[in-house]
Amino acid sequence: LTIAGLLPDGVGTGAMAVMDIGWVQELYSNAGRLTSIQILLQDPSQIGKARDALASQLPPDAVVQAPEQRSQQVQRMLDGFQLNITALSMVSILVGVFLIYNSVSASVVRRRREIGILRSTGASPKQVRGVFLAEGLFLGIPGVLLGIPLGTLLAGMLIGDVSQTISSHYILVNATQITVASRDVLVAILYGIGATLVGAYLPALEASRVPPLSALRPNRAVEAKDLPVKRLLIFGLVALLLAVLFSWKALTTGPAWVSFLACLSLAIGASLSTPWICRWLAYWASRWNKGQSHTAMLVRLASDNLGRSLHRSAVTVAALMMAVSMTIGVTVMVSSFRNTIDLWINQAMKADVYVTAAASEVLGFQAFLPPEIVAYLETRSDVTSIETYRQSMIHLQDGTHFMLGAVGNPARKTLRFIGGEGDRKVEMFEKPGYALATESLALKLDLKEGSLLKLPTPAGEREFTIAGVYYDYSDDRGKLVLTKEEYKEHWGDERIHSFSVFLNDPAAAPEVHEELQDRFSDKGELAIYSNQTIRERIFEVFDQTFAVTYVLRSIAILVAIFGVSLSLATLVMERTRDIGIFRAIGASRGQVRMVYLVEAGFTGLFGSLIGIACGLGMAVILTLVVNKSFFGWTIQLQVPWAEVWATPLWLVPVAILAGLIPASSAARIEVSEAVRGE
Repeated sequence: LTIAGLLPDGVGTGAMAVMDIGWVQELYSNAGRLTSIQILLQDPSQIGKARDALASQLPPDAVVQAPEQRSQQVQRMLDGFQLNITALSMVSILVGVFLIYNSVSASVVRRRREIGILRSTGASPKQVRGVFLAEGLFLGIPGVLLGIPLGTLLAGMLIGDVSQTISSHYILVNATQITVASRDVLVAILYGIGATLVGAYLPALEASRVPPLSALRPNRAVEAKDLPVKRLLIFGLVALLLAVLFSWKALTTGPAWVSFLACLSLAIGASLSTPWICRWLAYWASRWNKGQSHTAMLVRLASDNLGRSLHRSAVTVAALMMAVSMTIGVTVMVSSFRNTIDLWINQAMKADVYVTAAASEVLGFQAFLPPEIVAYLETRSDVTSIETYRQSMIHLQDGTHFMLGAVGNPARKTLRFIGGEGDRKVEMFEKPGYALATESLALKLDLKEGSLLKLPTPAGEREFTIAGVYYDYSDDRGKLVLTKEEYKEHWGDERIHSFSVFLNDPAAAPEVHEELQDRFSDKGELAIYSNQTIRERIFEVFDQTFAVTYVLRSIAILVAIFGVSLSLATLVMERTRDIGIFRAIGASRGQVRMVYLVEAGFTGLFGSLIGIACGLGMAVILTLVVNKSFFGWTIQLQVPWAEVWATPLWLVPVAILAGLIPASSAARIEVSEAVRGE
């Protein structure tokens, strides 16, 4: 094709080429047929009357709708995808709340003397609290302002994968440029400031409650009250119970977004339970290590320190737990989904060669295949059978839309049915008046074996009986499948979009591929795939779909690890006098350093263990609840245990590395200054 000129276009997000309609009909074997007609009314206020008048004159299966209705349908398709990405992003925000908490806590400890001076000169607790909330904002606002351009840069790196994912699953888009809407910037600022205030509030409240005399004493850190561990545990268990209830509601009555409330409740419940779990783990770590060697005593001292400083350490462990649980949850979900897809491919895609029009790679199933290709293959002795496929969109009167497929010569034993009995259901499907439904469509329309479904056809409504419901992961909008003969009878069209070839000898697939290429696709009109190639293409789309989750998980882990270093630095300041006494009775700098490195290791270990437990619960919700609620897919849960149990093996060393600077600072504390009295 030669480009005649360029047109300014402000409609849609995808790329578009404009051609003469006659050429399009010829290129895509659509002579005399139109896919849509756009009408401009002289009086837009009469759109309702015009729609009713047109509907009365057009065939029953024609859809008459205003442009905004089409936009709403597309928007609904994209909303679920966007909601999933947003929910994952919120985990990073939650981890950021913990980081702000640690930062402001460090500031409170570092400025304990200034707090005492302010309070003794007449400052009220409310004013002290306001000072540290303002300091939290001074920390958060630059982070928000820096995060906006960094987020835009990250979006530019990911836009290709996200664009291809949307094109593969929903509508064709070719987004190559980032558009930053003022509304999105405002939302990001509000999230950032809100997270900052939430994270800063408790340390600010702690600072406001410090007695002036206690704050003015040398080497006395701000004394935080012990956490109400048991009370937090009770609240945590209530939140975990809510996670179960929200999951049940999402799977039964809906709406689908309630499944994310289940994830949030699980995260909150695990966070509130973390102090009690940390105290329990620290207790058993101390009891388990009963040796009398210097190393054993230092390890025991580190575990005791962690158990006594839950007001700091529990928050850091909770941040690590959140990041680990997100990693574990998404990893298990992706692994389960991949294994389910692999099982589905092995059962449903047994053909040796798959053929479609090359244009379908870009536009979806729009171009038809010449019938002589199938006729030629039917003459070959090495071809066992040929399964043809035709697809179109069906719109019901209530606004529901889904894909309608027409299969010619369906291969047996290639579908996995809910309830089994595949052979019987396929035999029933081949009879007139029957159809097969995918699991997602059955969930959307409340269909089961034996249900009746009315479809609009050019000759009026026709009723079909559901012969069976089968598992399918190609389209979350759902699909109804008829035989080719049934489709021809009611829609009067026997053209096909694609076909698959079964050979006597699978090794002959390259030869068939080359033969079809030479005879019918010398200019690249056909897209021809072997069984192996189509599998690789499916998993390529799969990996694109989840590419963005790896980035979000990495961000959460990095933020949480930084929190380990900051939390230990705060604890070093709080324990200045204790460290001085420890040195005064004979501890070396190396032993002080080791205590804090071991404490950092325990922080990483406890965060890993609690994160694994929470992550497995998160995986169950993501796999069995979120996927089922949003997409109607049954995913077989499969945990990659080797990867899960390897989490502490890399997180504990990383946490120890994060503790190197605070541990070195503790080792350099001068004994005389640390133990100086009033």
